[in-house]
Amino acid sequence: MIFGMIILTVLGIISFRDIKEKEIPMWLIWCCGALSLGRVIYLLATGAFSPLEILISLLPGALLLFTAYITRGGVGYGDGLLALGIGPAVGPAVLAAGLGIAVMASGLFSGVLLILKKAGRKTRIPFVPFVAFGVGVMLFA
Repeated sequence: MIFGMIILTVLGIISFRDIKEKEIPMWLIWCCGALSLGRVIYLLATGAFSPLEILISLLPGALLLFTAYITRGGVGYGDGLLALGIGPAVGPAVLAAGLGIAVMASGLFSGVLLILKKAGRKTRIPFVPFVAFGVGVMLFA
């Protein structure tokens, strides 16, 4: 849980940067990766290490990176790298459900912006705030 709370704090910082600059700083993604590595080391030390769980926690990030490649940047590569970085820290269930909530929330937000004519089909919106919201919901659920 402590790794999840730290990741949530870092996600909050990244969210502000994503909203302001529409870019995710690579050094913050590396911080998330370091936290994930810390959790893996902790799991090794306590004997609760599951290589399959660690690999499964990397799948959502890999899927986002693949989606970014297929959409030619429609989904940002930074979002996929971030999901890879936070996966092992929060675990596969929290990450997958959190990303599901993020996709639904960002879709709802985008729909509202389209209805209000505040954005067009090609308008880029930051995704990390929705990831932070989804992961936060799952950590406290």
